[in-house]
Amino acid sequence: MNGYKEDINLLIKPSKKLVEKMTILQDLCTLEVKNEMSCYKLKERPPIPFRLIKYFLQLSSEHDDKTYLHEMMEGCEVFLRSPEIPPRNPELEARIQHLLAEQAENEYRQMTYNVRQEEKTTMKLCSEAKVVRAEVMGVLNFILSVAGTFVFGYKAVEYSLELPAVPLQVLVGTTMASVVALAEIYFLLKSL
Repeated sequence: MNGYKEDINLLIKPSKKLVEKMTILQDLCTLEVKNEMSCYKLKERPPIPFRLIKYFLQLSSEHDDKTYLHEMMEGCEVFLRSPEIPPRNPELEARIQHLLAEQAENEYRQMTYNVRQEEKTTMKLCSEAKVVRAEVMGVLNFILSVAGTFVFGYKAVEYSLELPAVPLQVLVGTTMASVVALAEIYFLLKSL
């Protein structure tokens, strides 16, 4: 029989009709099939391999029995053997774990993106506040220097003359304040 050793992962729980047919044909089987059939107690109807049923179908068709497979299988239960799952390659498993960790990290970054944006915004605001503070201090320094120089020039002329000369005091104060203002502007532009 050509297809006897064909390995199909099907188990069939035979019906009473099939068990009767198999016991009738059992005497016509080869020694190899008889040895295999002795492992199964057919009266208890245990699940048997599908290849045995195909063998008995061929055997019955050789002896002028026109039984078809679907007729033989009527009332039988079909079971699929669970396939053997080979163990995973350790390198593959390590790579999968690495990729899963990477994916989890990316998902975490996406979930916390807005939170980190607020932190960045806070940091940005702090640095901008420092810059604004420095600029305000520069402007205040400029105003106080120019005003102080004007007051100094005004009072210096007032104390050096016996009679008050207000136009001369204003002129000297304004001239000194202008010189200091030009110097301050020069150093301000140089620092930028």
